[in-house]
Amino acid sequence: MNEITLIFDYKASGGEIKGLEEFEKSLKSDYIVNVRPNRGPQAGGMWDIFVEFYVNISLKDFILGAIAGGMLWDGVKIGTRKFVIEPIVAAFKKLEEQNEYLDYTPVFRMTFDDIQIKFYGIEKGFFAGVSDAFAVLFKQYENIIKLSEQELFIIHIPTYLDEEEKDREVYVVDDFLEPERDDYTKFWALSYTIDHERDVLDVRNMKLLDRDWQRLGSHFKSR
Repeated sequence: MNEITLIFDYKASGGEIKGLEEFEKSLKSDYIVNVRPNRGPQAGGMWDIFVEFYVNISLKDFILGAIAGGMLWDGVKIGTRKFVIEPIVAAFKKLEEQNEYLDYTPVFRMTFDDIQIKFYGIEKGFFAGVSDAFAVLFKQYENIIKLSEQELFIIHIPTYLDEEEKDREVYVVDDFLEPERDDYTKFWALSYTIDHERDVLDVRNMKLLDRDWQRLGSHFKSR
């Protein structure tokens, strides 16, 4: 069995999700899969599905296993242990093909034993951006860790320079912006174990910008 748990909450605000039963059956044999309706208030059609992965390994060891296995983020095997995500990605693609309207919550979480990664602004086909981000992590993870003495806790992907802020340089994490694919490899927001310690990573130049960041609409101001 794969050591990945998939949490899949759904509302189907726009109606029935086609192929949901088949989706669940295709994964149950090899994953811990929790598929259940969300009984909270309807979201006005804004989202149908909430997705989260729990991966039973540290991000560091996951990356080392991926590198040893040919740099495949969705096909990690370490000895007898399996962390193979490719069948999940294929199942999501099939579900997307069966439903013309299928809206994800804007945040997809991957929680490892040590670090959580949050991907924002997700929509159909978002795994392509996730794959690009992992390609960076495979090459630069050790360098990212060494950039700060603080213990990394959450990586927020992507973050944006707020173009409307004219007086200072402000970076924001925005759940509802629809990123272009290359946004996933431009800037990342970092949270450390001590949460008020934050920074922005310039991914392409692999350096910290010594900038705090804020969530859109927050009263918390970047320095």
